[in-house]
Amino acid sequence: MFEKLSPSRVDGFLQVDGRRLVNGRGEEFLPLGVAFGNWLLCEGNMWAFGEGNYYDRPWRFETLIRELCGKRYAESFWDRFRESFISQADVDAVASLGFNSVRIPINWRILLEEEPGIRFIEAGFALLDRCIDWCEARNLYVFLDLHGAPGGQTGTHIDDSVHNSPRLFIDGDAYEKTLALWREIARRYKDRWIVGGYDLLNEPLSREHRRYMPQLIAFYQDCVAAIREIDKRHLIIIEGTDGASLPDVFVKKFDDNSVISFHLYRKMPCEEVFAPWLALSERYNLPLWLGETGRSRPEWFTAAYAMALQLGIGVNFWPWKRTAWRVGACSNPAPEGWEEIVAYTKGGPHPGYEKSQAILDAFLENMRYENCELHPEVVDAVLRRPPVRVPGIAFDVGCRGTYNKANDFGFRAESGYQIALRPGRTLEWLPHMDICEVAWDALDLVLDAGEGVSYTVLGVPAGCPLFIEAEGQEDTRIRIDQNGVPFSDLTLWGGEGIRREVGLLSPSPETQITLTVTQGSFKLRALSFGDVTESRYDGFLEIRIP
Repeated sequence: MFEKLSPSRVDGFLQVDGRRLVNGRGEEFLPLGVAFGNWLLCEGNMWAFGEGNYYDRPWRFETLIRELCGKRYAESFWDRFRESFISQADVDAVASLGFNSVRIPINWRILLEEEPGIRFIEAGFALLDRCIDWCEARNLYVFLDLHGAPGGQTGTHIDDSVHNSPRLFIDGDAYEKTLALWREIARRYKDRWIVGGYDLLNEPLSREHRRYMPQLIAFYQDCVAAIREIDKRHLIIIEGTDGASLPDVFVKKFDDNSVISFHLYRKMPCEEVFAPWLALSERYNLPLWLGETGRSRPEWFTAAYAMALQLGIGVNFWPWKRTAWRVGACSNPAPEGWEEIVAYTKGGPHPGYEKSQAILDAFLENMRYENCELHPEVVDAVLRRPPVRVPGIAFDVGCRGTYNKANDFGFRAESGYQIALRPGRTLEWLPHMDICEVAWDALDLVLDAGEGVSYTVLGVPAGCPLFIEAEGQEDTRIRIDQNGVPFSDLTLWGGEGIRREVGLLSPSPETQITLTVTQGSFKLRALSFGDVTESRYDGFLEIRIP
């Protein structure tokens, strides 16, 4: 897996080879990247405004800045915002952390005038070109994502729609503008291999608008044809409906050099949630891409992302940066007085023009990478590298237990392992394998004599300590191997609960730890690579405003 993720494989046009992606040298490549959300299409929750806030999309943001600061200030604000939010320093950081790709969500109004006819905005393309150049210099593939199409393709705040209606599929002008924009993107980037692919529409058709499914299918066909008239080499990325969570739009293979993309939030980190997409991949013999996922606790990232990668599915983490929130690689701190801006968005008093300008000036300064708060624990969890805590139930894909009865929770039920609910905990289930942010980690893996299980982590340094969190069901002996070589032996007494260091690991770019029970039975809660306790991940879903 490590070699497939290596930035050294960022080389040449990405192409489909059956269910795999390969680079220009024919080597298999798995995208593992981040999304520059909020840069070219702002969302209210990315500014710590809270869910359900009226100011939740770009055109409303533009109104807000004028209301708070006046027209003259507003005219310069957005140029400054785009200069500050994503810079070369951000791209350098993405590469240095070990990612191999970037997804750039785009609002159509950055690239195309909101006027009659088709007139492109060179300053918008210049912004995009500059970022692509930075990525090319750092060996990062770039995936161009039309996050907000003309008229809106989703019918919610995320597409900058005006009436919460997907007018792309209603208004002829919006339809033609979208096709024209993709033709122009294809014309400009057809010879740039560092552009990994074209993500045609982000999360088209929310659940209440799925009556437009025939129009979406027709659009995908028309858009693919328009691009292929100009560009026959780039990947085309197709997303499903309802937050890219449903595969029903895939009634056909839209293009031989295409990728099926889906998004994953608030789902159980188990094979069951991937199953419909794996079936679709096999049906059409096309690769899968988990094109957007995040907004959860780091243990969820550790569990879900490694599973996706082991199933041959690339992953893109959302978002790279966000205001006053820890669940990102970094966050821009809310400036002093930000609570007054938030209060205004909810009907509170106007802070005053001068004060509003001062607060927003500080907001722009805080979002520069050098002024951001870094969250290495999130990156380590996403990349599953030390220091990281791996839940016992996050074992490698392909491991098999000997337990014949499916567990009562429907969680990794086909693996053959016993899954047990920790005493004193409850599970809060929602439909379709949804679950609250922390409930799933109340599950432990139970291993009996003769059973074994493995966990893979990346980038283990020399002298990295391995800790085990476990409870003996009865007197138990466990053999521990690193990459097939005996590493340690462990004895647990019945009823004994431990968090114990079991040895120092040998350095390895990819390490597989295997636990084999030679006697007895025990519950495995977690393995920690490095001295990581559960408290490291406390408070990760909090909004932090002074």
